[in-house]
Amino acid sequence: MASLQEIVSKKTIVVFDFDGVLVDSVHVKADAFFQMYQKYGSALAKQVRCHHLENGGMSRFAKFKYYQETLLGEKVKPEVIAELSIQFSGLVVEKIISSSWIPGAEIFLKFLYKNSILCMINSATPQDEIELIIH
Repeated sequence: MASLQEIVSKKTIVVFDFDGVLVDSVHVKADAFFQMYQKYGSALAKQVRCHHLENGGMSRFAKFKYYQETLLGEKVKPEVIAELSIQFSGLVVEKIISSSWIPGAEIFLKFLYKNSILCMINSATPQDEIELIIH
């Protein structure tokens, strides 16, 4: 059986998710969703947190639309979703930046860099926000 190093060294590009794969930040976003919906009661906030954790690849925009329309029964306009996203960013960006690496992720990225293997991120996080976090 080939080692991970042997397998990866034959690649030219490796694509990663970010939250929970490179950085231990899944809980940061789960906590932020809970906090944003706690004003509607703990039961709803727990339901939102659970939905978020079960739907990691779903964009926050789709999640907010679902929470507002399905869980709260409100017809929601795009500008409301945009405002919720801005509030969410305010709760999570600095905490994600200060989150710990997933064990082994930093070493693995350094190995890939040393071997000239291009690394990319595929994330549901908005492009401008993920760029800010990475920088």
